[in-house]
Amino acid sequence: KLLNIMPETLKKYKYRIFFGFLLLFLIIQPLPLSKTAQYVVNQYLILTLAVSPYLLTGSRKALILSFLAAFYVLLCDYIFQYDPASVERMISGIIALLIIVGLILYVLYHVIHYEIVSEDLIYSGLSGFFLLAIAFSLIFEECQVFRLITFEANGQKEIILNSQEMLYFSLSCLSTLGIGDIIPSTLIGKRLAVLESSIGALYVAVFIGRLVALCVSISQNTRKDSNFHAK
Repeated sequence: KLLNIMPETLKKYKYRIFFGFLLLFLIIQPLPLSKTAQYVVNQYLILTLAVSPYLLTGSRKALILSFLAAFYVLLCDYIFQYDPASVERMISGIIALLIIVGLILYVLYHVIHYEIVSEDLIYSGLSGFFLLAIAFSLIFEECQVFRLITFEANGQKEIILNSQEMLYFSLSCLSTLGIGDIIPSTLIGKRLAVLESSIGALYVAVFIGRLVALCVSISQNTRKDSNFHAK
């Protein structure tokens, strides 16, 4: 019964709740936490990813599939947390990335097809931006594990970034800030950073362009209606 009630009950606020989940993660994740607490925060993100497909789509099949995938990811993270280069750990990272990519595509589809400027449009657009940052941080992290990417920071070469530093680097690239305190030293890392910066700039441009187009369209329709009633 709960599964049948939730889509109707949460439909109005689904994007706000989803954005709230992501924002809470982004606020807590950079805090100076112990390794255990940081591990719990990372598992919170996985559980958020498990709930989000059902929250956004209302599909029970999406809920079951995402929870099975999240359970596998949580299990692999726990068993192979001291062996990040294991095949099982790599597969769990790919699964988590695929869930995020699916959420990004779903959010982008609705951003593009919204016909009015609403709070859902704003929250879904912001959620998509943060999901892109999290997705690229996972890509960088997986590449770092297999030594495809190395980083330099504060004059030190080939340093290992933790999940907090990786998300910070991803956000700085996606937002095109380019602070420069962390620099990828391999060609693959540099190309990925440029690709993320390009996607971030295009995403902001498309999102703002969509908002402007909707506002202009609404203004024109309102003007036509007022002229029609005036006649």
